[in-house]
Amino acid sequence: MLSALTISANAIPQPRNRLSFRADGPATITQLDTSPASRAEEVAANRAGYLYAPSLMGEASFHLGGTLGVARIESDLESWLVDRNIVNASLNADVGVASAAINAVSITVLSRDGCLLTWWI
Repeated sequence: MLSALTISANAIPQPRNRLSFRADGPATITQLDTSPASRAEEVAANRAGYLYAPSLMGEASFHLGGTLGVARIESDLESWLVDRNIVNASLNADVGVASAAINAVSITVLSRDGCLLTWWI
């Protein structure tokens, strides 16, 4: 009976070393790096350039600081502003149309005590 349950060794999945083919590429683990000295320099530069700074809003989470961190924030902000400017343009156009529609159907009167009162119909 046990002979019927025998499994060929080739049928069992074998683990692969998936990192070995990247040994000279940009993504390596420390043990496979071909230039540990340059890796150490890059790590040191990142540690010196990416810092965590206190929050700008009081008692909130820390944010990126340091020379590389500030440069990253400025780069991200420039990318964000491209979309934000498109949204702002559309928003301003919509506000203008909505304001005109509201003002077209509103009545403003001066009350006895000198206050302006507006009703929208």
